[in-house]
Amino acid sequence: MIRAALAATAIIAPVLGAADTPASRGIPNKFFALCMGAGSARNLAACGGRNLRIPPPVPPFPERGEAVSIPGIPNKFFALCMVAGSARNTDIEIPPPVPPFRERGEAVSIPGIPNKFFALCMDTHDSKKRTLGEQAGLLKELGYDGAGHLWLDQVPERLATLDAAGLALFQIYVRIDIGAAQPYDPKLKDVLPLLKGRPTMLAVIASGAKPSDETQDARGVTIIREIAGLAAPSGVKIALYHHTGDWLARVEDAIRVAEKVGRPDVGVMFNLCHWLRTDKGRDYAALIARAGNRLFAVSINGADERDPKEGWERYIQPLGRGSFDMQAFLATLVRAGYTGPIGLQCYGLQGDARDVLAESMRAWRRYAAGIAAGK
Repeated sequence: MIRAALAATAIIAPVLGAADTPASRGIPNKFFALCMGAGSARNLAACGGRNLRIPPPVPPFPERGEAVSIPGIPNKFFALCMVAGSARNTDIEIPPPVPPFRERGEAVSIPGIPNKFFALCMDTHDSKKRTLGEQAGLLKELGYDGAGHLWLDQVPERLATLDAAGLALFQIYVRIDIGAAQPYDPKLKDVLPLLKGRPTMLAVIASGAKPSDETQDARGVTIIREIAGLAAPSGVKIALYHHTGDWLARVEDAIRVAEKVGRPDVGVMFNLCHWLRTDKGRDYAALIARAGNRLFAVSINGADERDPKEGWERYIQPLGRGSFDMQAFLATLVRAGYTGPIGLQCYGLQGDARDVLAESMRAWRRYAAGIAAGK
């Protein structure tokens, strides 16, 4: 039956000619057979199938044979002179393939670390002084999922440029002064409706009292509840951002106050550089466990384990630098079930932001590969 059906196609052969491809003359269309079942190759041969060119399968990755774009080296990379047993006779560790960059702004899935990865404070010391649109384009090019935004100015422009790049605004940083009559910027009421339906949270830095002063908790809790009430209609969460020298100086301060606020939409952000500065111990696992489901966000960067000097030179470096074991820290987050966003802290990093972001993305992928491999 299959052979009879194929034989009926012989009327096409005189039009094409015995040695012509279907696209060469007469009929420009490709012609193929489907659902032929077992023995299909023999049926094709018996029925003039020599004129039906079957193209080779399209490789699944990269799509349509296109090279994966890797920053810095646009070339394809291949191996040669591989001999039997070569894998056993080399000490070179071959990492897993780097995932392709996103298309249409979709997040790249990296085995090992399920979290969205964004950049914050990337523009504060960028020598190129990039516009918001240029920042969004750079983040997309390098594979980031989005950005954070300092304060309440230019929020509509930030949203528009990130939207155009297919990226997300993960955080807006706001300050409150618990000792002031007007403790927060009144513009907040106008900004919050812009965030409805987005993953954006408010990262709240609280000053106005001595660091870690629990006598001011009642005042702080009242203000934070008020802000949370304003943010709730837009679905915006509040992450208390512990910051060296301010009232909420330590991770423990943020956790304590979040628990007293007692709302499911108020949690904490673990900031690595500020934790290193304020906590002489290094038991981050206990703090992550204590925060539990109130851990809404995390910020990281390259850092040294200790720095007796003032300043941030050794506690804020591009990701991948410094003696602090970042892969172990990230693995602890993964084991704890943390799936929220992770921000790259770029504050104070001098030079071209492209260099900092590209170096940090390479380190992020190395850490992800190591965690996925169980290292």
